[in-house]
Amino acid sequence: MKYLFLLVGLTVGGNSFCQTLPDISVDALRNSFMQQVQLFPQEKIYVQTDKSAYASGETIWFKVYLIDAVVHYPSEHSRFVYIELINPHKVVVRREKVRIAPDKSCGQIALRETLPEGNYILRAYTGTLYGMDEDYFFHKNIYLYSSVSAATKAMDSPPEDYTLSFFPEGGSLLEGVACKIAFKALKSDGLAENIYGSVHDNEGRVVLPSFRSLYKGMGTFTLTPEAGKTYYALVENDNHSVRKIPLPAVRKGAYALSAQWEGNNVRISVNRSPDIRDDDSLFLIIHSRGIAGYAAPWNPAVPSLKLKKEAFPSGILQVLLLDKNGNPLSERLLFCINDDRAHLSLKTNRENFKPREHVIVDLKLTDKNNHPLVGNFSVSVTDNAKTAIDTTTNILTCFLLTSDLKGYIENPTFYFEENNPLSTIALDNLMLTQGWRRYNIPEIGKGNWEESRGFIESGQEISGSVKGLIRGKGIANSQVRILSLENRYANEITTDEKGNFSFVGLDFPNKTNFIIQAFSSTGDDRVNLQIQEDEFPSVGRVFIPVSPVKQPDLPENATGKDEEFIQGMKMIHLPEVKIKAVPKEPSGNFYSRMADTSFDSKKIEELNATCIHELLRRIPGVIIQDDKAIVRGTTGIYGKPYAAIAIDGIIVESFAEENDYNKYTDFDLDQINMMDIERVDVFKTGSTILWGSRGGNGVVSFTTKKGDFNPSKIDRTRFNTKQISPLGYIVPDEFYSPKYETEAQRTNGLPDKRTTLFWHPNIHSDEAGNASFDFYTSDHLTGYSIVIEGMSYTGEIIYYSGKTIVLPE
Repeated sequence: MKYLFLLVGLTVGGNSFCQTLPDISVDALRNSFMQQVQLFPQEKIYVQTDKSAYASGETIWFKVYLIDAVVHYPSEHSRFVYIELINPHKVVVRREKVRIAPDKSCGQIALRETLPEGNYILRAYTGTLYGMDEDYFFHKNIYLYSSVSAATKAMDSPPEDYTLSFFPEGGSLLEGVACKIAFKALKSDGLAENIYGSVHDNEGRVVLPSFRSLYKGMGTFTLTPEAGKTYYALVENDNHSVRKIPLPAVRKGAYALSAQWEGNNVRISVNRSPDIRDDDSLFLIIHSRGIAGYAAPWNPAVPSLKLKKEAFPSGILQVLLLDKNGNPLSERLLFCINDDRAHLSLKTNRENFKPREHVIVDLKLTDKNNHPLVGNFSVSVTDNAKTAIDTTTNILTCFLLTSDLKGYIENPTFYFEENNPLSTIALDNLMLTQGWRRYNIPEIGKGNWEESRGFIESGQEISGSVKGLIRGKGIANSQVRILSLENRYANEITTDEKGNFSFVGLDFPNKTNFIIQAFSSTGDDRVNLQIQEDEFPSVGRVFIPVSPVKQPDLPENATGKDEEFIQGMKMIHLPEVKIKAVPKEPSGNFYSRMADTSFDSKKIEELNATCIHELLRRIPGVIIQDDKAIVRGTTGIYGKPYAAIAIDGIIVESFAEENDYNKYTDFDLDQINMMDIERVDVFKTGSTILWGSRGGNGVVSFTTKKGDFNPSKIDRTRFNTKQISPLGYIVPDEFYSPKYETEAQRTNGLPDKRTTLFWHPNIHSDEAGNASFDFYTSDHLTGYSIVIEGMSYTGEIIYYSGKTIVLPE
C-alpha cells in the first residue's frame, strides 16, 4: 500500500526526554493505523460542474474526482460513484452511476423542463460511504431557474431563534488558568448569526465587558475562571434579541492543549489545573488525516513545543494529548497552509477577441519549485453576463477542509483568501468550533479498530434468490441463467444452500436489459425467482439554503419566452393548440378522494423509480417485506399484514385469508410498465371500506394512463423469469461547442447566446506540464470566467479561477 512510506516519516521529538511508554510507541501507532485503513478504507469525493445555476431544460455537465481520504491519491477502492439530484423537498429526482476510470469519470444530467424553481443539492457517494453519516457525502448547492412555480420560498428565521455554543480551547475550562474560549452562533436554518455580548459570574458581576462574533457567528475571548464560580453570557443579535447562555463548567484536575501560529511555526503548550502535579507519562500526537507528523512523550519541564509547519501537509491537524494508557485528555485542531498545491499558469493566443473568434488557451502545470507536473483536470468557460462562478466552494475547500469536518461549513473559500489576516483568524476559530471526524486515533493506538459499514464496489452485481412457490423456502443448487443481448453477455450459475445467487464482476451501462431465468436442480421451471433490488441511502441531513444562489442575471432561456438559445441552437416553441373535448375521468379519481396518501404522475416522475417495487419503497407509509407491500398503520388480521394491490379499481393480488400469502397467484407487478402509471393511492384500514374484506390490511391502488387495465388478458405469470434493467453507469456525452472556422459559419444568422461556452472533463498535461484547449467566442462582447480543477498524479490539488476579457479590437 501507499501508506507505508508516508508513515515512516514520523517525527520522534524530545531526544533529551525520551521515556518509552509501556502502552504507546511510534511503531505500534504506525502499525495500528495501517491496519485500520486496511479494515476501513475511506474516500473523498469532489464533483466539478460547468456552473452552479441552470435553467430548466439545460444540462448539468460534471466531472467526479475520487481520492483516498488519507493519502489524497486516486482511490483504488471504489469503481463507481453515485450522483443524485435532490429537490428542495429532499426527494431524489435523478440518480446516475459514474464509472471511475481514466477519461470516464464524468457525465451529464439533463434537467426536465417540468422541474420547479428552487435550490437543489447535488449529492455524491460510493459504496464505502454507504451506511456512514451524511456528513461524509459530497454536497453541492445548485440553483434551478424555471417557469414552474418555485418549490420553496425563502423564509427568515424569527429574530429570537438562534443558539450559541461555547468551546474552550483544548476542551476544558480550567480553574485559575487563562483560557481561550471560542463560540459559534447559529440560526435555526443552519446559517450563522452575528452576535455580541458580555460575560458575568454567578454573582452578576461583569468579568468581560464585551465580545462579538468576527465571522459567520464565530469568535473568541479569554477568561480566567475562579474557584467556585460559574459564568454566563448575555448575548444579543442584530435584531436585539437578548439571550442568557451559561458557559461550560469550570474543571479541576484537567488538561487543556493550547496552540497558536507564529509565522511559519506552530507553538503548542499544555495547560493544567493548579491541583495537578507534573506528569511525565503523557504522550503528544499530531497527525493530518491520520498520518502522524509528530509522536513523542510530553516533557512537563518544557513550557512549549515549537514545530515548523513544513513538517505537515496542508489541511487539518489534530493535536492529541494522551495519558499512559492512550486515553485522550485534550484535543486541539489546527489548519496548516503550505505551498504544496499545483501551480497553473495560463495564456491565450491574443488579448482581445471579436465575436465568434478562435480562442486558444495554453497551460503550464508545475509544483512550487517550478518542476513540471503531470495531471488530469476539467475546464469550464462560462459567460459572466449569464452566470456567476461558484465562489463559495471548490476542490481545495472540499479536499482540505469540508470533507474532514463535521457539520455544514458556510462559505469555506473565505478561509483560503491569501493575504487576509481576518481569514486566518476566522479559520482558527473554525478549528476551535468544529470537529475532525475521520478516524478515532486514540482507539487506533489501543488496537481497537473500526470496521467499515459499507462495501467496496469493484464491479457491478445482480443478485437474488430462488424459492419454492408454495412454502417460499430457498432452493439449493438451482440453475440461474442470465442473458443480455445489448452486452452480448450470457452466464449460468447455481444457487447456494439457501437458494441465493449473485452474478458478480459485471460491466454494463445504463438502460441495459437482462433476462434472468431460474430452474430447479432437476430443470423444473415451477420456482419463484426473486431479484435483489438496489438500495440507496435515504436523504438525511442535507443543507439546502433558503435563499437562491446569487447570479448576475436570470438566464434568458428560463424566462418562458417563445424563443430560447441553448448552446448556440435556436429553440422555437410552437403556439398552444387547444383541443375541445369532453375529458374522461380516470377511474382512479373516485378512489383518490378517499385515499390517505396520493401520488400523481408529476410526483411519480420526481421519484425517478425504475420499477414498481422501487416506486413502492419510495412512497411514504409503504414498506416492502418479502416482496410484498405493507401499509404503515394497518394491522394484519391473520399475522401477515400484506396490503392488497389494485389496478384501475380491480384488486389483482390480496391476502384476505390466513394462507393466501402462500398461494400460487397469476399476477406479478413487474408486468406493469412504469411509464403506464398515472397515479398511486394508498389506503389504510379506516379508508378501505370500499374495497371490502380484501382490503383489510390496506390497499395500494395503481391507476394507469389508459384506465382500462384487465388482468385477465395478461399471460400467466412465469415466476421463474424476470426481465430487469438495473441502474448501470452513465455513458458520457460530448459537450457541443460550435466552430466558426469559415466565413459562412460565422455569418450563418443563428444567434449564439451560450451560457457555458466550453466544457471538457478530461484534459491531461504532458511530462513537461503542458496542456491546451480551444473554443470559439459567442455573440456577447463580455467577460468569460475560466475555472480549472483537478489532481496531479502525485496528489497535488489543481485549482485555477480567472477571467479572460472579450472586447472588440
